[in-house]
This record gives sequence, C-alpha cells and structure tokens, in this order.
Amino acid sequence: MYVHRSNRMEVLVDELATVLRTPKLDVLAPETILIQSQGMERWLGRELANRLGGFANARFPFPRAFIHEAMDAVLGPNPHAALYERATMTWAVAALFSELREDRAFAAVAGYLRDDEGAVRRLQLAERVAYLFDQYLIYRPKLVLGWEAGRGTDWQALLWRALVERYERLEPLGEARDQRKAHFAARALEFERNFTPLFVERGALPARVCVVGGASLPPLFLRLLAKLAECVEVHLFWLAPTREYMGQAASDEDALAWSGGDVHSLLASLGGVGAAFQQILEGEVSYVDGAGEFVEPAPDSVLHVLQGDLLANRVRDGGARLPRSAGDDSISLVSCHSPMREVEVLRDRLLALFEGDPSLRPDDVVVMAPRIDAYVPLIEAVFSGDPGDPLAIPYRIADRSERSLNPAAEALLRLLGVLRGRLKASEVLDLLQAEPVRRRFGIEATDLPEVYRWVHDAGIRWAEDAAHRAEYGLPAEPANTWRFGLRRLLLGHALADDQRTVFADVVPYDALPNDRVELLGKFTRFCETLFHFRRVLRGPLSVVGWCERLREVIEAFLAEDPGVAWQLRPLHTALHELEASAGLAGFEEPVALEVLAAQLSERLETDSASTEFVAGGVTFCAMLPMRSIPFRVVCLLGMNDGEFPRIEQQLGFDKMLERPQVGDRSQRAEDRYLFLETLLSARDRLVISYVGRGIQDNQPRPPSVVVAELAGAIEQLLVPPQPGEPAYLEPVQHPLQPFSPRAFDGVDPRLASFGAAHALGARALVEGQGQVTPFFPLGVALPAEREPSGSLELQELVAFYQNPARSLLRKLGIHLDEDVRLVEDREPIETDALARYLVGARLMTAPEELLDAYERVELARGALPLGSPGRVLFEGIAAVAARMRHTAARITRHGPAPPRAIVVPFEPSVGAGVGVDAEGRIRELVGVLEGLHWAEDEGSASGAGQVRMVHASYARLSPKHELAAWVRHVAGCAAGVPLLDTLVLGRGDDDGVLVRRFAALPVERARELLTDLVELYLAGLGAPLPFFPALSRTCAERLRKAKAGDDAERIVSALERDLQDPNPWNGAEGADLHVSWVFRGRRPLRETISSGQEGVSLGFTELSRRVYDPLLDGADELAPDAVEGQGP
Repeated sequence: MYVHRSNRMEVLVDELATVLRTPKLDVLAPETILIQSQGMERWLGRELANRLGGFANARFPFPRAFIHEAMDAVLGPNPHAALYERATMTWAVAALFSELREDRAFAAVAGYLRDDEGAVRRLQLAERVAYLFDQYLIYRPKLVLGWEAGRGTDWQALLWRALVERYERLEPLGEARDQRKAHFAARALEFERNFTPLFVERGALPARVCVVGGASLPPLFLRLLAKLAECVEVHLFWLAPTREYMGQAASDEDALAWSGGDVHSLLASLGGVGAAFQQILEGEVSYVDGAGEFVEPAPDSVLHVLQGDLLANRVRDGGARLPRSAGDDSISLVSCHSPMREVEVLRDRLLALFEGDPSLRPDDVVVMAPRIDAYVPLIEAVFSGDPGDPLAIPYRIADRSERSLNPAAEALLRLLGVLRGRLKASEVLDLLQAEPVRRRFGIEATDLPEVYRWVHDAGIRWAEDAAHRAEYGLPAEPANTWRFGLRRLLLGHALADDQRTVFADVVPYDALPNDRVELLGKFTRFCETLFHFRRVLRGPLSVVGWCERLREVIEAFLAEDPGVAWQLRPLHTALHELEASAGLAGFEEPVALEVLAAQLSERLETDSASTEFVAGGVTFCAMLPMRSIPFRVVCLLGMNDGEFPRIEQQLGFDKMLERPQVGDRSQRAEDRYLFLETLLSARDRLVISYVGRGIQDNQPRPPSVVVAELAGAIEQLLVPPQPGEPAYLEPVQHPLQPFSPRAFDGVDPRLASFGAAHALGARALVEGQGQVTPFFPLGVALPAEREPSGSLELQELVAFYQNPARSLLRKLGIHLDEDVRLVEDREPIETDALARYLVGARLMTAPEELLDAYERVELARGALPLGSPGRVLFEGIAAVAARMRHTAARITRHGPAPPRAIVVPFEPSVGAGVGVDAEGRIRELVGVLEGLHWAEDEGSASGAGQVRMVHASYARLSPKHELAAWVRHVAGCAAGVPLLDTLVLGRGDDDGVLVRRFAALPVERARELLTDLVELYLAGLGAPLPFFPALSRTCAERLRKAKAGDDAERIVSALERDLQDPNPWNGAEGADLHVSWVFRGRRPLRETISSGQEGVSLGFTELSRRVYDPLLDGADELAPDAVEGQGP
C-alpha cells in the first residue's frame, strides 16, 4: 500500500494523476477510485481531465461497497448479505422483540415495550438496535463473533444469536453454515485469514485501487485494504493537516489538549479523527510512503499563516506573534438575527468580493451548512431572480434530500401527517397548497384565497365529523367539523339563508357565487377523498398491506402528468424497498401507519442527490466528510452553538461506549475534523456565519464551540490587542432588517448591501425621521372625474361620508383589502366583536316566530362556542337585541311603508364651486329610501301620509351610522318625501339602547344642505378631504362650546393625538388603512386643502363645522321610553 500525504488537495490530485498515467495490464479495465462523498466524484473527474487531457472509464464506489465487492471476488458471492443490512435487521429485530419478550434477560426491554399499540416503540427501538449491530459488525467484529460462539448472556448477545437462528429458519435461505458467514464481520475475518493472492482469479479484482481521503475509514476497512494490497496496487491519498505525527492524541476526544507538549491548539481540539487514523496506519498497516508533498502557504494573511502553523505544528510564543493588520479579513465571522438574514448577508458579501476581485468567479466559491435542507428555501428566495440581472449570482444546491427536492415526496409525507391527525383546517389547506395535490384535483393557485374564505366563513375548524371528535374524548358535536362546513357550503348553492332554514342541522352558506360552483365541487372531491383515506388508513396492517394502501393514496392525491412522473418514481421505489426489507426479514406482523410513515420519511429524507456539486456557479452543499475540496472562498452558514458539532444521542446499552477503542466512530469528532479540513481547503477567504442574536429579544447567542476555538487560536497567533481594540474574529453584527439604514450609510463597509429594493426601504426610514414623501402631494388636486351621466347615487354619497379616503383611493383604482381572516384550528371558545355583532344583527332581523328557537339557528352556523359558553353568550346578545327590537317595535308600530324612489334635481348643476368642468358636474341625485314606516295608523290604512325613516342596527351608535342616516334624511327631505323625522337606533357603551332623532327639514333648506354635501363630495374626489366622521363630530361639538381661539388650538391638538393612535381596536381613524395611506406624510388637521376654486379653502375645522353643524342643530337624543310619545 502506498500512502500519499499532503495538506493540499491539489497536490494529492497531482499525485493521483501521476499514478493513473502508469498503464495497467488490462487497459480496458476501469480505474477504481474510492471516495466518501458523491461530490468528490464530480470534482475529481473534472480535475483529472484537466491534468490528463481527458479522463474516462473510471468508477467511484464508496469504501464499504468496494470491500463487499472484493470479498465476493475472493470468497465467492454472498447471497445472504442483504439479511444483515440495517433496514432488514430493523424488521427482524422488531419481530424478535415480540418472540423473546417472555425471556428474563429481556425484562427491561419488555417493560419499555409494554402497551405499545401498533408496534410504534418496538420499531423505534429495533431501528436503534439494528444501527448498533451494524456498527458492531464493523467496529467490534470480535464481539459479534464471540456472541455467535456462545459467549455473552446479556440481552444483546441473546438477541444476536436469535437473529442468526431466525435467518437460518427463513426460506429459501438453506445452507445454514454459509448463512452464518453472511454478515460482514464473519466474511472480513475469513478474508483476513484465508486471502492468498495465488488463489485469486485473474481479473476478479481491479489491478489498481486508489482511495481519496481515508481519515474516517474504520480500522477494519484499513486493514482489509492493506490485506488486499498483497495482490492489488493500493494508493491512499490522505489530506493531512500537519506533517508532524499526531497519533498520540487518538485515545480520547476530550483528552486532545496535549497539555504536556507544544502542540497547536486546533490540532489538539479538532484533529482527533486524523490522529486516530494515523495511529492505526502506523501501528497496524504496512505501507510505503508515496511522493506526497506538503506546501507551506505564503504568510500574507491570517488564514495562510494559520494554515502554515498547522502544517508545522507551530506554537508561537510572545516574541513570534504577528502584528495585527486592520485590512486583513481573510477569516471573518458574521452574526445575524436569523438564517434568512445569514443568506441575505452572504449574497451581499459575495457581490462585494466579486466587485473587489474581477478574477474571482462564482465557481470559486463554496457555501456549506450543517443542515442544508433548512437553508434551501432561503437560498432560493434570496439568490433566485432574473438571470439577466447584472447582480444575479449563478448557483447550484447539492445534497438536497429527496423530500426537499421532490414536491410529491413532501406532499405525501405531509398528507400522511394530516391523515393521522385531527384534520385541522390550517393543515388541510396547507396540504392543498402542494402543487401535485392541487393539480390532481384541478384547483389553481389563484383559487386558494377563495377556498380559505369559504372554510373560515363556514365555521370549519377540525375533525371530519362528530364521531371523529368523539375519538379524542370530546362530545360528539358536529358543529365546526368538516362535514358540518361542507354541508353549509353545498346547501348554500341550493338554498338561501332566510334566517329560519335549518336543514340537516346546518344553515346554508349562501355567499357562494354561482360561477364558483365548479370550484366547490373540486374542493368537495378533495375533502371526500381525504375523509375516505382517513378511514381506510386505519391499522394496524402488515407492511405489504400498508404499501398497497399508500400506492392507492399516491394515485388518489398526486398528479400523474407525464411531466412530473419523475416525482412519483422515488415514492414507489421507497415503498418497494420497504416491502422487500420486511419480506426478507420475515416480518409479517401488523403495525400502525405511524411506523410506515417514519420508515418512509427516513428513506426520503436521507437519500440525497449531489449531481449539482461543482456544476457551475456558487455551490451550496452540506458539510460532509471529505467535502474539503479547495475553493478560493469558503463560506459556512449556521455555525450555531448546539448545532455544530452535532450532538450525538448516545444509547445507554451501546457496547462500544463500555470500552472505547481508537478509531471508533464519533459523529462529534468527525464534525470537528471536518471543520479542520474546511479550514485547510480555503485558499483566499473563510467566511463563517451564525445566528448571533435572538430575533425576538436581541439577546446575544454564542457561535459553535469550534468557532470559539478558532478565535482563541487566532488570538494566540497575533500580538495582544491594544485597550479598546477588538479581537480579530470579533463578530460583525448585521442589523435585524435588510433595509436598515446602517447597510447603506457607508459608515461600516462590512455592512454594505447591494439590494436596490432594500435601499428604497432604508431611504424611506431615513426620510421618515425627517420628512416622509406624501402619497398625495400637498397642493395637488386631481380632476373630479365622474361618469358623464350627471347623476349621483345616494348610496355612493353615503359611502363617501363613511370614509372619504377610501372613496378617493377607489376612484384611483386602489382597493385595500382589510378583511383578512385567518383560518382557525379550534372551535370558538370566545368570539370577537365582529362575530358578536353578526349574531346580534341577525337577531334584530329574525322573524318573530323564530326568536325562541333562534339559538338553534346560530349553532347551526357554527358561530357560537359549544355547550354552556355558547348558550351564555347567546343569551347575553339576545337580551340586548330584545331591548332594541322592543324599542324599534314601538317606533314602527304603525306598520312599514313602501320604499320611495327619489330624484333630486340640481339647478344649476353642482360642481362649479369646486372647479369641476361642465361634463363632470352633477345634475341630479337618485336613490331609494328604505326603512320607512307610517307615522300614524291612518297612513297605514290609506297608503298615504307622513312617514318615519328608521335605521335600527345592533352596532354601537357611532358617528358613521349617524352621518349615514343624516345624509339619507337630508336627501329625503330635499326630494319632498313627507318625512315626520328620521330615527337612528343603536347600542350605547353600556349595551343600552340609544335613539337619535332628526326632525324634518324644509325642502329648500334640505336642498341647500344636500348641494353642499354633494359639492364636498366632488372636492373629495379631487384631493384628500380632511374629514373623519368621529373626529370631525368631536371637533364640531367642542368648537360649538368653545369661547376663544386658543380653545380651538387646544381642541385640534388633542384630536391630532387621537388621529395618530395606531391601534385600530381603539377605534382610531388614523389606524384605518385608507386614511393612513392617503394622508401619509401629512398633518391633515393642520392643512388647508384647495377646493379647486380660487379663494375657497377646505380645512379640517371648517369641514367639521360645515358638515356637522346642521346635523347637530337638527339632532335630538331620546330616551327609549320617550320614543313612543314622539309624533305629530
């Protein structure tokens, strides 16, 4: 065996190319190069092609696979090898747990597995035991062989012997003696004892084997390769961090400090795996040194000096330390508030590097993360964009799991979680967002918002039906289940909600547009399919039975378009492998769906595709052993404390922990050595990033312990800092948001950002501290354009005075959606103000004969909490509504009058006073007056006489409601309707009944007021009108009482504070989206708005008095008991 060493992978590849230049006897036989990661295959192929002028006919197996091949070539094929694969042993061990549970040695195991419904815990334990057995075969072969010889009486020894005996009983194995030699430990022992080059058939083994890497090879693999070297040319290429001997540090990871000698701290803390490898290589293997060469980097940066010190195992004393250089950032540490910010900062950092060094290319950069799947969506969000963008960075993501890469795999695993759960509304709708599922049922992504609204409004929360709820020990109530909501939706297509119809215990949901019935059908089919498989996927079933059911699930839920057939193929392959492994182990017991889901998830989450490694552009990949390929810039993401090095979950019954040996596998030690290799692979820069502050509390968080060790080693390299001078690897703390002004002010170039959109946000923040650019510039007025019909609808005028800012935005084509409702996952326990209002409003208009039983109607809507809380809530709302109905009944005791269509002509037309041209002026107001009632019995009998307009609502009597009634009242009087008065009923703050009365106006006075209201309406369509119903009413009331000008200033100042209140729950009008948008960057209570007519101004106080003075002059507040006495 030839061992080639270097601290540079480029040198090792040069040596490999030199070896491959030497021809073999069989020139057509492929070269065999053992690797430890798929990405290494692609990189080696490219580098060898560059050095040799072309490279082909090579195979790149993993070491374990190759050693199996060598054993088969020397010892003959092993037909039973699959029995001892980890997946097969898992099922076999699970079966043996059931068979051996009565054995006294298994008392502890049996106690753990007691009451294990569906064999869930049994399979979990079997999986861990199978993993240990697999490790024993490689790292403790003598232990396993001793168990087979009858040594050992603990439960693991008994279990292993039972496992071998079980395999002997299985058909069609046969030949028990050969079967006992099927596992790796037995064949390795036989290979070591009986291997003789003279008896190896010619061509059975490759003439030459090259091993790239090797530091993490198990000792048994290394010995077998050395044995194979007796007849095969074996070359091992080892990336060694130092030319010095480090094997003495291999005994214990925690004892790597080498405190007794002068050893570099990073070699001591990170080099355990390499030390163990060197100790085994020197102590157990006969080899010849190859022509490897160690290269000392030029001492021109901290990174290169550190690499040189590692190479020479150089420990610097005080006199040999280097001076600090402010411009040296060859190693840098970045602290962010979240993984998303890590990726955003990474992009900015890479753009700065590309800008500063034109020779640096994207394929010179690698970005690694311990958990790459967690960063995949963030990377795609930040780096995806228009390829033509000059700031676009080409990139590739390697090592993605099948679940991360394949939408169908993610959808299937999510679906199994939904089917095993409570069918929460949010989870079901999230499943529907998966593209394969949507396509299967013909639902478009643009349809989802409407489906979400249906689910919310129909009261769907969780559970298929009442029986499903009962499975969780809850009352078998149908309300708020999926069946309940779907019945409401489907009935709504056939029946109207007349506030009395309760069909099949539900009230129809009649807000479904007729043109969306097809979508409702598709959504219903999706739900019914979900319900069907919730019932079908009830276990336990055998593995074969589950796999058949899951194939039915795939066919029912996932689209099978030819273009996405590749998405389904891995799913069927995984199911086939599950069947095969369980069948080979003879496992036929029924298990729960959770078991199959866990096994399937493991296969889909661990099978990664690395074809994107070094495929052009920046390479994003996972941190894997021997991934230390040289790159000019190496970036590490997610180097957080507790996440790297990974924390192993050690098993208390692991035999290897009882007597550790040199070369035992330790994931934590492998991660430490991987970090050391990463440090060696960076040629120009090493950028380390971690989440260094909490996104919610901004509290500092430490980086990975290996980063802290690196920082300590660098401080030992440099002269001590001056007082106040930061450490070399002091983390650069980036701001929480990418649009922080700090990223664009140029004060700290390390924070610089290239985000154009973020720059606009930063500018807005800076200007917000001074002057914000108004959405609607001051002094600018739009043409008050309208339809040239010359008519104005009464309802449009009413809507304007409810919210002038909203009317202006809608004229501009801007519609702000304020009705954003989140889907809830639990039945209502307490209701919000809107839900209580809707119940009360329906009670106000419900037929009299239904009131006693109306609680049933509301329960059938799913709007009330279940049980006693719902009844108590309903009774409280019903009591308030009853008082309001009683008051309204007294007012309207003479009976309803028919609605009146009104037309109010304007002579001359309205609009000239606010600068509207002749075409846009209003010549008439048209509309319909509703809510009319006869003022006396004679009118009811004759159909003629005075009428009373009544507006009764369960809502609180707010200025908006009052103003809407006033505008209708003025229009009715101006049209000559014989109005006695207009009464507005609403709730007070104490849930009492409030009544406001507007007395009838003379026709001429009403027309004068109406003309003024219409003129202000036209002005408000041309510029923001500083009129706010609640604030303006308060202003008018206070100004009417004020005695001096200083009182007016004080009133406006107080109201301005109210307008700036950002809390919409306080009823603050400034928190309204329309108001905040239109008046952004302005002080509307202080401004004078041009009306479009020279010399005419529209200020807040003037508008408030102009609109509300007539209303307040004509309004009376009546006690409910006094209403009956009001009349002619």
